[in-house]
Amino acid sequence: MTEKGSRHAIADPPVRCAATKTILLAMPCVPISAPPSPASKGVSAKPVRSAVRRRSAICATRDTHDVHAGAHVRFGLTVARFSMLVLLIGCTPMAGPPRVAESAPSQVIVNLHGMPPTLNPLLASWAGIEPSFMFSFLTRIDAAGRTSPDLVTTVPTIANGGIVDGGRELIYHLRHGIRWQDGPELTAADVVFTYEAITSPTNAVVLPGPYDDVSSVAARDRYTVIVRLRHVDSQISDVLFSSAWSLPIVPAHAFPQGPTHIRDSAFGTAPIGSGPFKVEQWVHGDHVVLQRNPSYFRGRPKLERIVLYFNDWNPSITEFRTGAVDMLLSMPVSKYSIVDRLADQTTYRTATAGFYLALFNMRAVSDVRLRRAIVQAIDTQFVTNGATRGAVRSPKALKGMFNAFYDSSVRGIALDRSAARRTLGTGTKTRVIRLISDTDPDSDAADVLIQEQLRRVGVNVEIKTFATSQLFDPVSGPIARGDFDLFFTFWWALPTYYPSWFFLCSTSRVSGNYGSYCNPAMDKLYADSLRRFDTTGLRRDYSAMQRGIWRDVPFVPLWQYTRIDVCRNGLVGCSTGQAWPSSLSDQWAWMDRSRPSRVRGP
Repeated sequence: MTEKGSRHAIADPPVRCAATKTILLAMPCVPISAPPSPASKGVSAKPVRSAVRRRSAICATRDTHDVHAGAHVRFGLTVARFSMLVLLIGCTPMAGPPRVAESAPSQVIVNLHGMPPTLNPLLASWAGIEPSFMFSFLTRIDAAGRTSPDLVTTVPTIANGGIVDGGRELIYHLRHGIRWQDGPELTAADVVFTYEAITSPTNAVVLPGPYDDVSSVAARDRYTVIVRLRHVDSQISDVLFSSAWSLPIVPAHAFPQGPTHIRDSAFGTAPIGSGPFKVEQWVHGDHVVLQRNPSYFRGRPKLERIVLYFNDWNPSITEFRTGAVDMLLSMPVSKYSIVDRLADQTTYRTATAGFYLALFNMRAVSDVRLRRAIVQAIDTQFVTNGATRGAVRSPKALKGMFNAFYDSSVRGIALDRSAARRTLGTGTKTRVIRLISDTDPDSDAADVLIQEQLRRVGVNVEIKTFATSQLFDPVSGPIARGDFDLFFTFWWALPTYYPSWFFLCSTSRVSGNYGSYCNPAMDKLYADSLRRFDTTGLRRDYSAMQRGIWRDVPFVPLWQYTRIDVCRNGLVGCSTGQAWPSSLSDQWAWMDRSRPSRVRGP
C-alpha cells in the first residue's frame, strides 16, 4: 500500500509467526582492510564449531576485494561490493552421506565477505554482516525498492506533515513499545544519540554521507524526532537513518561513555539491537551465531538461529548439488550457468539498483568525438551476454542508475563501427587505451570482451587489474593518479535516485567522481532536483540528466545490476527477487519449509 502521490510505503502491520528453525548463513570469504578491534571473547559453539573449522580452510587462499573505505560521498552506496549471500544447510559432523531427517533443525550458511573487526554497525562500514539482521532503522528499503517505515509509523512527506519549513525540517514519529533486545524501550533519545555518534570526529565513522547535510537532530518528546537540514533536500529522507545507508539506530544506554566514545565500548563484541536476530556468540575471526529475537516488533521470527562464517562459492555450489544447500543469494554471474542447469531449484533474476560501466578519464580522453566513437565501436549486448554468461539479457546501465526515473525515450548511442572507424582514422597510428579494473572474475571477462570489440576498429587496449585497496588508494592508486583511460566498474545506486557523487563538479576523483566529469549544467539540474518534492518535476530533471549523459559521453554504459538468487524448490518464503540486500533479513525471519531439509549425519 502506498500513500497517494508519494513514492513511499505505509507501515505494514505486525506479522505474528511461530515455529522453530535453526539457520546458518555464510558469504564468500574476502578479507578486508580495517582498523584493529578489541579482542573478542567467545565460548566455543560445539554444534557448529567442527563445521566452521572444516570450512575455514577453504579461505586459506582468497581474492582480495578490500572494501574501499576512503570515499566521502553524498548519496549512494560507496562500497565496491555489497555482501554476497549464500544460504547452505548442515553443520553436524560429516560422518557419511547426506540423509533426510525430519526432526533435525534446518541450517543455512552465509559466507561473509570478510569478518568485520567489530560488530558495532556504525564502525563496520558495511564490512561483513548486513546490519538489518540485528538492528533496525527509521526507514528501510523494502523488497520492491521503495522507502518504507521501519521504526517509524510513516515516512515523512509534505502530504502527511512530516516535511515542513519548505523542506528544511523532517519529523519522524516512532512506534511505541519497541524494545531493545536487553529490555529497555527504544525512544527518540536513541535516535539523537546515534546521530551524535555518527557525526562525532572522535569516532571517525568512515561514511557519514547525508549526515553532513544535517544541522541538528532533537527529541521533541519520547517518540518524536526533529531533523533540521542545512539546505532543502527532497532525497534525504530516503537515506537518512535508512537501511539504504546501512547506519542503524543504536541504544544510548549501551555506551556509558557517551556518543563520542563508541569505539571504547564492549558493544563491538556483544551488540544490542532491535532487529529480528540477536548475537548469541562471536568467535572472532571464525563465526557469529545469531539467535532469533522473540520480542521483535514485527513478530516472532520463524527461524531460530543463524550462523555466519567464511566460505567460498565453489564448495557452496558443490553442496547445493548434493542437496545440502537451500539457497544461493546474490550469486556472481560467473557461477550462474553452473547452478541454472541443476534440478529441483528455481533461479530468480531481479534487475535492481546498480550498474556496470566503463568510465572515461575525462582529462586523458578529453575529446568527446573520441569518446563517442569508442561507445559506437562496442556492442554492449555482446559484452553483456558474454560477461554475464547469459544471466543478464538487457544492457541498460542507465536504468540501474536512474531506476524509477529511467527515461526509455531518451535516445542513446547506437553500435556503428563504420562511424567509429571514420572518427578514429584507420590510416593513423594505432591508438592505445589503458583499461583498469579490480581483480574480479566478472571484471576480467568484461575487460577482455571490451578489448576484443575495440580491436575491430584499430584500438589496442592494455588491461591492468588491481586489488581493490590498491585501485582506490587515495595517494598511489591509478584512479588518484589518473593513470587510466577507461575504468571498468560496478557500483550500487539508491533504488530511486541519481548517483550524484559520480558526476558532480564538486566531487573529487578520490571521493567518487573517478573520471573527473564536470558539466555545470548537469550540476544545476541536480541542484534543482533536490528542491523537487513532486514526481513530475523529478522526472523532468532526471530525463534532462540522461540526455546530458549521452551528449557528454562520460562513460561506456554496459548493463544494469541483476541479482541472481537460486532457491531449492519447497522452501517457502524463498526470494522471488529482492530489490535491496537489507530487505532479505525479513525474508529469512519469515522463511519456512514445505518439506524437510537435508542434513549431514551418520
